[in-house]
Amino acid sequence: MESQEFDKSYYITGLIRRKIQQQPLSPQEEEELHKWRHECAENGSFYERIRNERELAQSVNRYLATDTAQRWTEFHAQHIQRKDKIRPMWQAWSAAVLLLAISISVLFYFYKRDASNFSIGRDTLVNHDRMPSPGGNRAMLVWEDGSSIELSGKHSGLIVGKELAYEDGSQLSEAKTIYATLKTPKGGQYRVELPDGTKVWLNAASSLRYPTRFDGDQRKVMLSGEAYFEVAHNPKQPFIVETARQHLSVLGTVFNINAYEEEEQTTTTLLEGKVALQSRAKMEKSVFLDPGKQSILLADEFKVTAVDKQEAVAWKEGKFVFNGSDIYAVMRQIERWYDVEVVYEGDMASVLFTGSLSRFADIGTVAEKLELTREIKLTIQGRRITVRKR
Repeated sequence: MESQEFDKSYYITGLIRRKIQQQPLSPQEEEELHKWRHECAENGSFYERIRNERELAQSVNRYLATDTAQRWTEFHAQHIQRKDKIRPMWQAWSAAVLLLAISISVLFYFYKRDASNFSIGRDTLVNHDRMPSPGGNRAMLVWEDGSSIELSGKHSGLIVGKELAYEDGSQLSEAKTIYATLKTPKGGQYRVELPDGTKVWLNAASSLRYPTRFDGDQRKVMLSGEAYFEVAHNPKQPFIVETARQHLSVLGTVFNINAYEEEEQTTTTLLEGKVALQSRAKMEKSVFLDPGKQSILLADEFKVTAVDKQEAVAWKEGKFVFNGSDIYAVMRQIERWYDVEVVYEGDMASVLFTGSLSRFADIGTVAEKLELTREIKLTIQGRRITVRKR
């Protein structure tokens, strides 16, 4: 490690130590630590890991009691490749042990990162290219005339009115009186407030086509992918959402639609109000939903069941929530949010997953959680994830 790089590593070590001990940092120091954490997924993952290590102090004592050749091996196994779910126990440590533990572990991270590529899981990551990061605020607005605007990731949403502006009021342009399409890529999400006050949150790899003015006797939008709607009440203008397979009509309500083309079914979950649903292949027959109910449209037929409303819209709150989901359904969500390709070796139909994960966890942590099923093994190589049966 060159002298300048070592000085920077030592400096960052001090900032992390002070941050964990809740000692104040200057605005410049906060900015430098924030910048370092977001330089790459490895830095962010390590920062979160060291803040939650329970047995770090004990490992420092063992580290100091062993010979040099064993020290790096033990720290690598206990703190960089740890799989167990660990509860924070910093309060129980003495100040001296805490300082020593943090400093050694952080310096170890820099040492190992520069000596070789960084590894998170014992066996999970075999190729150490820059790992895919979680998604964020990314979207593009495409006008009907073909012109487009790449939206700022510093903002989370748009407001469509006489002017087109971000959610904080900063103006983008004058709104054109034509149809526009808001598109999120894989790894993206965005929010838009439509001209009538309706709010829509778009999940990754989704698009919403809407007019910049709602004229006539209805408010109609077209959805591909997944979106959460809070529809402004207007009994004179029903709000219509059309997907490739479904037609939904409301006056004012809150609901979520999952209508990705790669999914066999279209799922609609109602949180408030009431909606009428129709299969676009059988428009003569309607199905009505009450709050807490979910419809699944498969092969032009609806099935309605009671569900946990918050579980159905967990993605909007920054979580993945699975309840007996097969691994294919789980990994499709991972693909869209982390912008990765998933391949399978063997039949995985029997592998089910129940649990919750943060959408902002690094991909290595997600892989470790999924491997806790003891039925699968994940290998990450660049933007490609291979899933194998154990």
